Formats: sequence, C-alpha cells, structure tokens
Amino acid sequence: MKAFTQRPMPGNMNVGIAELHLGEALLGQKRYREAVKPLTDAHDLLKTGPPVFASKLDDTRRALAHAYQALNEPDKAAIYQGELVKPH
Repeated sequence: MKAFTQRPMPGNMNVGIAELHLGEALLGQKRYREAVKPLTDAHDLLKTGPPVFASKLDDTRRALAHAYQALNEPDKAAIYQGELVKPH
C-alpha cells in the first residue's frame, strides 16, 4: 500500500483494493476499530470506480458492516448492508 500511496494516481483502484485487503486483515485479527479507516477509504475510492469493481465494493461494504456490528454500532452497519448490490 505504501508504494501505491507514495505516488498516488487519481482514481487508482489498486489503492482501494489494497485498503480493502488491509481492512480485511485487521478484521481477521479482531482489530475492528483500526479496520474502519482503511475500509472507509477503500469504499470511498471504489464507489467512484468503473462497474468492474462492483464486487470489490460489495466486499468493502460487507467488511464495514461486520466491523460496525462488532463495535456494537448497528446503525452504521445497516448503512453499508443497505448499500449492498449483490446478496452474499
């Protein structure tokens, strides 16, 4: 991720995907609060991308919903669950 962000290109979807993977890794370690920032950054970037990234955007929304559920913030989790395009 460092390499992608040192010379960021506007709209670089690789940054969004790297942020998603970092957030998922943090979720796997139950570091929910820390996972929110990279996942939110990924969401903000991927939602501006072309439709080919729709599945990654949904992965990000699922991960954010999971993080907020674990943090006992169901209202925030519901926002991302409501944005899901494809059921999982």
